[in-house]
This record gives sequence, C-alpha cells and structure tokens, in this order.
Amino acid sequence: MATLIKNTIRFIIRRPLVSLGLAAVTLIILVSIVSSLGGDEPVAVDNPQTPNPTQPQPQPSPSPPADLAPGETPAYNFPRNNPVPTAVYPAPDPVDDPSSEIHADIEAQLASQPLVQHLPVQKKNISVDLTDISPDGKVVLTVTYTGSLAAAKNTWQKLLSQHKDPGTAYLVVYDG
Repeated sequence: MATLIKNTIRFIIRRPLVSLGLAAVTLIILVSIVSSLGGDEPVAVDNPQTPNPTQPQPQPSPSPPADLAPGETPAYNFPRNNPVPTAVYPAPDPVDDPSSEIHADIEAQLASQPLVQHLPVQKKNISVDLTDISPDGKVVLTVTYTGSLAAAKNTWQKLLSQHKDPGTAYLVVYDG
C-alpha cells in the first residue's frame, strides 16, 4: 500500500499538468462542499430603523366590529392560507376483492395449477421454473435437468403427482 501511494505521488509530481488538473478538481469539490454546508440565506447586518424583507412584519390586530356590545368577543373568520391537501387514492385492484369475477377466475386457475404455487422447484436431477405464458394461455415451464431426459421426465411426473396436478395447463420445455 505504501508503495502504491509513493508511486502515485511521484507520478503526480513528475507531471505538472496532471497536478494542475487534480488541484482544479479538488478545488471545485471543496467549493461545492463548503457552499452546500453554508446557511440557507445570507446573513445581513441591517440598520434597526430599516425593515428587513426576510423577517416577517408584525400584522396589526384586526379591530373589532363597531356593533359589538361591551365585553362581547368577536368571532373572526380567518381565511385558510394553507388548505389541507386531499389524498387521491387509486381505485382498489379487482383481484384483491374476493367478490370480484377476476378474483374468482384467478382462484379457479390456481386451483387447476397447484404446482405453480410452489415454483421454482429444485429436485435431485431437475429444476422447474415458470418461464412464460403461451399465446393460448398455457403456463410455460422450463425443466432444466442433469442426467438423462427419461429420468427428468420421470421426476417431472412424480412432481406433478406429488402436488395432485394433472399437468394439462402447462407447456413444458426440457432443457438439458
């Protein structure tokens, strides 16, 4: 580490143009850091007789209406300068509503494809993962295998029977 630092310093000293560039970059970085650490507004020393535009001026208290009885307090109707913003919430997703038709369709589709809920699956010689959806709506699964294709198909069939899945809703692609 010491050799690296020593060689870097020698390189900078032997090349004055590099030294000048590094000094300029360092100066720019320091100036930007110092300016970002400074206060938000410049400090100005004002004469106490001249008003300072950055300080809020005291507002005169409103005079009570003339038709008030003695001892009665006026009810002022102050304007709201900063109204509270009303939140805009997006419409709820129909999938989240258990009474929606979309929710029922998705539940039926998941019931016909129980294996999808357990993907990705890793077994001794295969790995199954959802890859895509085919144009006809079938789920494309990629079965990556080591060993023989026959052993991979056998493990795939055992996996389907383990999850009580008929496997008819999938388009299976074997990749070995």
